[in-house]
Amino acid sequence: MPLEFRDVQYRQGDLDLKVDLSFMDGIIVGLTGPNGAGQSLLLELAAGLTKPDIGEVRGFASPAAARDSFQSGNPSEVRASIDSALEQNPGLLVIGESFALTDPAYQSKALATFHQLRRNGAIILLASHDLTLLERHCDEVVVLGQGRVIERGDPHQVLRNYRRLVHDSLKRSSSAAKVAPSARHGDQRAEIVALRVLDSGGESTTLVQSGEQVAVQVHLRFRELVSNPVAGILVRSRIGVTVYGTNTELEKVEVGPCAAGEELELSFRFACNLCPGEYTVTVASHDPDGAAHDWLEDAIQFTVNDTRYTAGVANLKARVTLERTAG
Repeated sequence: MPLEFRDVQYRQGDLDLKVDLSFMDGIIVGLTGPNGAGQSLLLELAAGLTKPDIGEVRGFASPAAARDSFQSGNPSEVRASIDSALEQNPGLLVIGESFALTDPAYQSKALATFHQLRRNGAIILLASHDLTLLERHCDEVVVLGQGRVIERGDPHQVLRNYRRLVHDSLKRSSSAAKVAPSARHGDQRAEIVALRVLDSGGESTTLVQSGEQVAVQVHLRFRELVSNPVAGILVRSRIGVTVYGTNTELEKVEVGPCAAGEELELSFRFACNLCPGEYTVTVASHDPDGAAHDWLEDAIQFTVNDTRYTAGVANLKARVTLERTAG
């Protein structure tokens, strides 16, 4: 039996929901979008917990709704609510965003049951901000924004577009990274006076796209004569693993000699082929033997986004080919 939202309209505070949707049986549908976009309200309408102001919801007389999964912050309550709904062997199962609060083992077990219900012809509506989960387990994804359907369809394509939308929105609101090293040492013969991450357009940012051409820009001021200074950077993952490092000596760039009062601006440019996550930049000026002039540990932080999920740290951008052979 299909589930239909026929020209449904409902106003709740500042949210004005207007949707016209239908889903055939035997499907897991993911609902996502910014907070307050209407996901929870759509679940309530599907479950019959709320009646639309205009239009009608047609489908199942007795849907199973895990109500505590809509907004509870208690994982035990969420699990109990989902378990109770699953015991009904429903034709329509409605699960909210608090499913993400449950532990991985429970999620794995519950998702296996969702898939079994789908194979038996049930419709499962699952709201979540975990885009990777939706990509892996849903047959279709609906993205909501301000009470409207922005896009629906194949999870991979829809979520790729949604990640790009989120990235563009965050990029517009991002600003220059704050220099806040976890530690600083050196004899101060030279001083790092400015440090920035630049996007492909040359603007200071804290957010870059995986694969984007970026630059780490370092501004040095020398307080004493340094005959052969070396400037370098280290990029580390959130857990402190060094994923890339280089310096002017390795790159065959002659910096010195530099006199007292002299200032230099160096740019380390590279394709940021990193997987989505948070990273820090350590920057240093030192002698060839490692004696530091100025060394800033984890001086700035930046975030890498992508339009799709990739695991690990290095985004190797693999290209997959397939060849079928007889037999």
